[in-house]
Amino acid sequence: MSNRKKLQFLSVFLLLDGISLLVWGRAYTRLWQLGPPGGAYRRTIAWLARRPSWLLRMVGAVETGLGLVALEKAPVEVK
Repeated sequence: MSNRKKLQFLSVFLLLDGISLLVWGRAYTRLWQLGPPGGAYRRTIAWLARRPSWLLRMVGAVETGLGLVALEKAPVEVK
């Protein structure tokens, strides 16, 4: 897989994840509470889920912006 394809994949992931966080906020964050209870990943997601909804939505907006910037660096070719 070329670096361009990897950057495209990353940018699409950032866009979709950022938009989802922007629209659904805390509910979207709670969807990611996977793994064994007490694990580091789950504690981190639980910590994020306790943040104010407006803060999570702002992070989603920033993540969406980063996805757009990354997509600009590696545009998708349409044939």
